[in-house]
Amino acid sequence: MKPLSWKTAPQRIVDRTPGLLVLLLILFLLHLLKPAPYRLGAETLPCEPPVYAQIEGEIRHPGVYSFCASPTLIELIRKAGGLREGELPPQDLRLIPNSGVSVTKEGGALRVQPHEISSFHKITLGLPISVNRESEEGLTALPGVGKNMAKAIVEERAKRGEFKSLEEIMGIPGIGPKFYARMKPYLTL
Repeated sequence: MKPLSWKTAPQRIVDRTPGLLVLLLILFLLHLLKPAPYRLGAETLPCEPPVYAQIEGEIRHPGVYSFCASPTLIELIRKAGGLREGELPPQDLRLIPNSGVSVTKEGGALRVQPHEISSFHKITLGLPISVNRESEEGLTALPGVGKNMAKAIVEERAKRGEFKSLEEIMGIPGIGPKFYARMKPYLTL
């Protein structure tokens, strides 16, 4: 029996030419067909700064959505894919910028309850957290703030009634000028 030989005859350039031409044609067509990064009239220009709205409950795609202006409830429900079942509410109320709503069903009727966006979503979106209104748990979303520091902030706020300026939180043990400088972009009164 003769051993198998894996040698192949060298291909000539003429044999490879049709394959190379087809490959170049495909690459050229892909280059022509790639989508343009922006076409005039295709989409609206991004707005500065965007307004965020959070929706949860009986919604197909709950989450946080961005808008150029404060949306109405129906606009937010439509952007979130609509209700799981049922029809849109008859009244259309304008939402507060950077807030949220919970849509629940009670006895066949829709109930809409406004609420604030969670502090963790706010930090992620670059929205400031109110040092006078945020809960102890919400304050832990701030970089470098743990449960003990959040508790100290809430206790100091309770003593004062509320903070009159952001700089007042530097009076809390553990919050010095460097730590305050790191937290300041995420805070508001």
